[in-house]
Amino acid sequence: MKVKVQEYKDYYISDYNTKLYTACSGCNGLFHTTCLENQSTSDKKPRQRNICAECREGPVCPLCRKGGDLKSCAQCPFKYHEECVLSHMSTQVLSPTCFVCPYHVCGSCEARPEANIKNFVRCVRCPQSFHENHLPAGCMRISKRHILCFRHHKGFKDLEPIAAEPKTKSKKKAKSSSDIVPHINVPFCFQCTFGGDLICCEGCPASFHNDCVPEENQLKEGEVSWLCPDCIVGKKPFVGDIVWVKFGNYRWWPCQVVDELDLPDNIFSKPHKPCQFPAICLGTNEFSWLDMSRVYSYEDGDKGAGYSSSVSKSFKLALIEAKELHREVKPMKEALLQEISALEKPSTKKPAPYKFIKVNVPYNAAMKEYEKQLKLEREPFPCDCTGPDKCSADSSCINRVLLTECPPSCRWGKECENRRFQLKQYPATKLVKTEGRGWGLIACQDIIPGSLVHEYVGEIIDEVEVERRLHQYQMSGITDYYMLTVENSRIIDAKPKANHARFMNHSCDPNCETQKWNVCGLTCIGLFAKRHVKSGEELTFDYQFDTRGQQKKACLCGSSNCSGFLGLPAKKIVEAKESSQPPKKKIKRRK
Repeated sequence: MKVKVQEYKDYYISDYNTKLYTACSGCNGLFHTTCLENQSTSDKKPRQRNICAECREGPVCPLCRKGGDLKSCAQCPFKYHEECVLSHMSTQVLSPTCFVCPYHVCGSCEARPEANIKNFVRCVRCPQSFHENHLPAGCMRISKRHILCFRHHKGFKDLEPIAAEPKTKSKKKAKSSSDIVPHINVPFCFQCTFGGDLICCEGCPASFHNDCVPEENQLKEGEVSWLCPDCIVGKKPFVGDIVWVKFGNYRWWPCQVVDELDLPDNIFSKPHKPCQFPAICLGTNEFSWLDMSRVYSYEDGDKGAGYSSSVSKSFKLALIEAKELHREVKPMKEALLQEISALEKPSTKKPAPYKFIKVNVPYNAAMKEYEKQLKLEREPFPCDCTGPDKCSADSSCINRVLLTECPPSCRWGKECENRRFQLKQYPATKLVKTEGRGWGLIACQDIIPGSLVHEYVGEIIDEVEVERRLHQYQMSGITDYYMLTVENSRIIDAKPKANHARFMNHSCDPNCETQKWNVCGLTCIGLFAKRHVKSGEELTFDYQFDTRGQQKKACLCGSSNCSGFLGLPAKKIVEAKESSQPPKKKIKRRK
């Protein structure tokens, strides 16, 4: 078989059937076999064989390549600086003095499957690893099980994107693939899909309203450059994913990311930069090398921008192929993620991965159309409040009495106090690690009774999708559910996508309760304070857990009226007090 070789400055890429490389036994870095042998010729001890020049002088940290005070990983002999390994996103902390290094953790899904460890693909310059099916685009293949991950490409921020266009039947002259085009961002918010005053990511085409991203990722005053949350953690599309690509001044075109090993020789030898990845243009079956500056993920229901009649046939065909391929790839990715999650050990460093959202997201196009109809049918009317209370709790606002939020057309505008869901008027909260009950949410300020603490948001699914997901969870051994029923045909699943309300724990004596409100025609679930909540107190509500089968889940709330199991009604405190008193002695009466 012909060996593919392509040179970049100081490293080579070759096909996996060659044996040109050997791993250093000290830092696990990959080197040319001849280079490593030349470095070890002066070593007479057998144990010093296959050790690079840096490791022969003493143990070095695989992340910063420097020596010093190093600590060993719990599963391998590699040693790291504590500050280096703890700052890495893929490190799993087991205890204050024990950790699992990124060599054993997938950098995409952050899972550590013990039984599937052989399916890891590892970087040759750092201990980063990935599942074979979770390999991010932009990683360069060295061998079947070795890559050069995208974090090591020199000058990857300054690379110019390729401007090659898919062939169409248009008579206009297509631009050359060597043309250079600037970075571009979409004119709508990736979170709420609306336009307006947006902040643009410098690593990908994403745009957001500053209020639509988590507070820790928002653009601070005085900052000029900004990266979106996905670019900060290095999130990339996987091989096989469907993406939208901007070719020059052309329209956004649906493409599928492919593996370098599956490319024809003429496409592989085509000039491209190290961090660029190959993709095939759907509808035209043409290959092109891309980078993240003009690529974003395809989602359910995407239809693309308007198009002219000259390219309508090829573009329509591309949209049909994208929809079919996305439908095939999505269940496979979900099944694999759930399989990995079942083997995953919990991390004490941060919560399990999920996508942060601020509003409910329909899981497919049919649910999106159904919600549009509900908005038209249930759209609330503006109230007729005339007093100075501005629709507050002390006013006589008819919408507030009916658990309905005033629409944006309310005469008080943003000063209206009955638009808490729409304006995201929540008190300050913080995620904390609880004892024995996983992650929880605590209040960072005093909360008065009746205040909206959070809206419970997630993916909106129907009953059929609920049954399908529950079956997959049971088959994968997953026991943590985040589903909350809104209506018979609308259920919120906060497992894949959610906000911080996802982390509120159950309690048989909760300080919050759920209420259903009509918000712009859609029924939303809000978590409201039942009583006065002090700063630092954990926020809880009654799950009203619906058990399936005979197996019950133990309740760990620790309250005095705890029922012992989720789904059972809480004990009455009065009964508990009466039962704790000694029984009264019976007085015998004389006959």
